Amino acid sequence: MIKVSFSLVVVIVAILIWFIRVDEPISKHTDLEKCPFCYGRGYCKTMDSLRLRFESFGESVNNMFGVKNVLFTKDGVVLKKLGHDKEIDELDAVICTNHGLLRGCDLGSIQSTIDYRKAIRQLLKEFVANIKVCPNPDLFLEHVEYLMDDDADFYQKIWMFLMINPEPIILQLLDGTGKSAVPKYFGACGRLVAVEDAGKPLNDFKDSRWLDRLNLALQLLLAAKSLTEDHPYFRFYLTDVSPDNVAVDDNLNLKIIDLENLIIVNKDESGLKHHHSEVFNFDGFAYSEEEVCSSSISDHNYYAICKLLISKKAEWPMMNGGLLHSIPQEIATAHPELETMIQLCVEPVQNFTRFEVADDLIDLFQDILNQ
Repeated sequence: MIKVSFSLVVVIVAILIWFIRVDEPISKHTDLEKCPFCYGRGYCKTMDSLRLRFESFGESVNNMFGVKNVLFTKDGVVLKKLGHDKEIDELDAVICTNHGLLRGCDLGSIQSTIDYRKAIRQLLKEFVANIKVCPNPDLFLEHVEYLMDDDADFYQKIWMFLMINPEPIILQLLDGTGKSAVPKYFGACGRLVAVEDAGKPLNDFKDSRWLDRLNLALQLLLAAKSLTEDHPYFRFYLTDVSPDNVAVDDNLNLKIIDLENLIIVNKDESGLKHHHSEVFNFDGFAYSEEEVCSSSISDHNYYAICKLLISKKAEWPMMNGGLLHSIPQEIATAHPELETMIQLCVEPVQNFTRFEVADDLIDLFQDILNQ
């Protein structure tokens, strides 16, 4: 009875706050007063016109209480603070300390003399914000500088992204190259960035029609291929693959989201050294960062996608039982090689590589879908 009463109180409080805050302007969440230690100002005018979305109880609670510091809108845009409150508070404390000030200082009044380009170069030599850039971080910085806008505080902004969450940098680097695999980045206002709303988590589609799931599996492999091959200067390897980091819209278009955990390797076509991820019996998913970094190209993305999302051996909290579970009998009869090929993508045997298996799987998935 106590639990029921408590749940009822939560619902009533949520409803009351909804009536109070449903028309609350998004500008209340931007923390513009912290600029120039913010993510930018270029999107402020557009952001003011966005409308928060309250289509489900979960969205309502998130938008009202800021549980994940992510706000959903009715305009196909997701607004992110890029970190939890504690992480953001710690970043603010670092900024104050770097300028010889006490924790809780007024960030907006700081006249910084720090060389943030130099600070960025130092960060890129370390494993920061869950990304690893190798073997030459300076090349990465050169291409990040191509994104430079009219903001006088450009380097401070990039430093902050690297400190809290580098996803806005990654989305901008990938825009135009493999962009079908990732959401669009729109801009920032204060401490909020705006990205395309790519849809619902992949797990929401785990029991969809089998051919629809096959279409999603195909898009996963194409995304893995795109991130590995399409950018002219870098290969992007996913190190946090999970159903929560894959989104699907109402038209079954799939995108990789929350791109803050990556290994980014400079492309080197001079001497192609292939890296093949090994399967370790003692770990559900393990890989060698050093080996990925030292290679010209790695099959890591195929390994991660096949093992954690597509294979029937995928375990919770990944795609439990695999995205392609319950293969229809007519498909299994017409294509008896299907399950074997998926498993070969996870654990290739001699004379097969994941690159070859992945290409064959892409062809097979397309053939089945086109029948």
